[in-house]
Amino acid sequence: GAEELASRVHHYRDFLATPVRQEAKRSGDRYSAASGEIGSLLLGPVASALKTADRIFFAPDGPLYALPFDALRLPGAEGKGDAAEPLGLRTVVSRIPSATLLALARSRDDGQAPSPRFRGLAVAGGTAPERPRLRGAREEVERLGRFAGMRIGLAGTDSTPEAALRSLQGYTLLHFASHTELNDQYPWRSAVVLQPSGEEDEAWVVRAEEIATLALDARLVVLSGCESGGGNAIHGEGLQGLSSAFLAAGTQALVATLWPVDDRSTALLMAHFY
Repeated sequence: GAEELASRVHHYRDFLATPVRQEAKRSGDRYSAASGEIGSLLLGPVASALKTADRIFFAPDGPLYALPFDALRLPGAEGKGDAAEPLGLRTVVSRIPSATLLALARSRDDGQAPSPRFRGLAVAGGTAPERPRLRGAREEVERLGRFAGMRIGLAGTDSTPEAALRSLQGYTLLHFASHTELNDQYPWRSAVVLQPSGEEDEAWVVRAEEIATLALDARLVVLSGCESGGGNAIHGEGLQGLSSAFLAAGTQALVATLWPVDDRSTALLMAHFY
């Protein structure tokens, strides 16, 4: 039933999101057991197809929006070498809002000219009311500037938020290490909180409704903040909010988070990611 399924999915998500402070093997065994249990519940009927898949597209609905699908383990795979790995380590797993938007993204890709030369932009988040200052975010974007050749920060402090927003259109990769503001009731009012250039600058709040009006060249957008993949779920159309705004603006792929993330751990994770 939907109610029990929602309870199990959210319990599993909260389990993964909670830092574990115990002996590594024991915590690993608990993680494997939990991932195998919910994997068997949801994937049992299609396990044989998933074992041989080169790529899996996951279009969630209802309580499955909170599910980290690529963390699941296939039924009967415990302790059998590669088969015991989470799906995300076995094959490429992509979450899509709907099959309609997947088709739209593919049609855009088919009609595009060759990709422009790489231009990356990394922006640290500004301070937000009742939110901690993100020291790790500053380190995160500075590291990306040194090792990935990205530009750091938005337009100069003499620029307006509107001009800075338009400047995003020239980049092939956008990375935001910042707080996000999710609005479940009015998802297009969800926002990302950005720092223009220096730490003392007044933060700029860029809302989903503004992002959706852009014509972005980005092949990838990374929202490196807490629960940046959340929003209001509309049946058949996916989550509405920051992620759908970037997709509507033409972004071809997006990385976002399903739960609160630690500032400094995220900085290390992003270094490995790039």
